[in-house]
Amino acid sequence: AIPPKMAEYRVFPLSGSAEPEELRKKRFRSAPLAYHPCQHHGGRVYRRRSSKGCRCCCCLCASIAILLFLFFIAASVVYLLLQPKAPNFSVARAYITQFNVTMQPIKAGAGEGRNVGVKQPSFYLQTDLNFTAEIKNPNKKIGIYFEQVDVGLGYEGLKVGNGSLPSFYVGVKASTEIELQVKGQDAPLPEKAGLGLQKAMNTSDKMWVQVELAMRARIRVWGRRSKAFKALVYCNVEMSTPRPHTNAHILSKSCRLKFLSLLQ
Repeated sequence: AIPPKMAEYRVFPLSGSAEPEELRKKRFRSAPLAYHPCQHHGGRVYRRRSSKGCRCCCCLCASIAILLFLFFIAASVVYLLLQPKAPNFSVARAYITQFNVTMQPIKAGAGEGRNVGVKQPSFYLQTDLNFTAEIKNPNKKIGIYFEQVDVGLGYEGLKVGNGSLPSFYVGVKASTEIELQVKGQDAPLPEKAGLGLQKAMNTSDKMWVQVELAMRARIRVWGRRSKAFKALVYCNVEMSTPRPHTNAHILSKSCRLKFLSLLQ
């Protein structure tokens, strides 16, 4: 049975197919729309905002947060398992083959422009030294490879010698000694540095030099090698005044290791 109120009207589904007055007389009315995509207020059209974009954004943020949390947990577990520590560097001994200050270069035209700020060198330094350095790896599960090792010798902030070293490996809980030979010919010195070096060699029993190692390093963990990264070791060494063909005594030293950047 049809309810009384609904029986009073006959619903016509297609409005606009006849004249409005005629439809009203016959008690027809248009079927109401089930969904109104637009709302009209004062001649303006307002569309309902969809929450689909907000839901996607929230899901993306939540996924990123979960991934970061999982990465942090994994990194913490790996760190606790490996307990990584930086290797220790120290200079143990030094043998002097040559360490002379001259007023004229041995090689004609040498030394010009080799040190920044030295326009007209007043002195030239000839060097040939061999340092024995010790490297200790305190890690129990990490081995370290050192590759493409470049060695530099400095005095008063000026580079006066250089050398190189073949690749080597330091195993877990191991130590090794390496020989660092540095040579320099006609290294230019400004007047102040040259006079100071001459005075130190004649009147003092000790002097300071700098030993620098620039290299590529890799770590070995669980049988796999990591990507190479650039490392720099800087040692400030106080030793007895160098005399040709003698062993210099290492009075004090301090070495710093810096990991600079990851290489491809």
